[in-house]
Amino acid sequence: MKDILDYMKNVLASVTEAIPMSSAKGIYEVTTMNFLKSQILIIGVAMAITAAAPASAILINDTSDDFTINWALPNAGGSGVTVQGEASFNVTAVFDTSITMTVTVNNLLDLFAPAGWNGGISSIGWATDPDAISGLFFAGSVFDSAAFTNIPSLSLVEVCIWAAQNCSGGAQGSLLADGASDTFTIKLNSQVPGDGSSDWNLTSFGMKFQTSAGSFEAYGCQRGENCGSTNVPEPATLALLAFGLAGLGFSRRKKA
Repeated sequence: MKDILDYMKNVLASVTEAIPMSSAKGIYEVTTMNFLKSQILIIGVAMAITAAAPASAILINDTSDDFTINWALPNAGGSGVTVQGEASFNVTAVFDTSITMTVTVNNLLDLFAPAGWNGGISSIGWATDPDAISGLFFAGSVFDSAAFTNIPSLSLVEVCIWAAQNCSGGAQGSLLADGASDTFTIKLNSQVPGDGSSDWNLTSFGMKFQTSAGSFEAYGCQRGENCGSTNVPEPATLALLAFGLAGLGFSRRKKA
């Protein structure tokens, strides 16, 4: 981030020196402003990429490797409301070819929310290494479906669990409401045979919020890390298979 700010200062300095005080001033000013706008656009994209970086990978090779991921989006959509969520992962079994976790999702009360505010969580997901190719999903009372897909705009997510129609969202009444929590269990299987190591790396933890100020999709972080959010419009409904109630299997589709 410091390198980006230093570069911005240098651009502004060079632009100031390049403006001549002559009869052709208008032409130079137009050219300079177009150049400046292009540089600011590049800087803005770089800063956005930096801010939206997902949490670092979490290594799991023992049932004691429980962890918690947090999401906090200050001033969501310019509303002044801080949207926040949390997910606690309890590792119950881990082998070279499978991992089983019980996950509790907490929709923490949004800060500074006005009366009548809606702030539901519609989906949560993450990526795994080794790649998971199949699994079993034991539904909660709200989060009731899972598939190998991403959350729109969070392309690094590989496994998605949702509470509404699909990972794109759904009706507010189907979501995990502000202040509520839900628990589900998921078992993920990797390619067989494994490499003999029970190491699993989980990363790119994503969550989708649907609020009165708009929809927000963000990568989460462990405490002490910093990551950003992405404000997206409501996507069109996707025709994804829902796996419904407890204990139903799902698998990754083979690439053509």
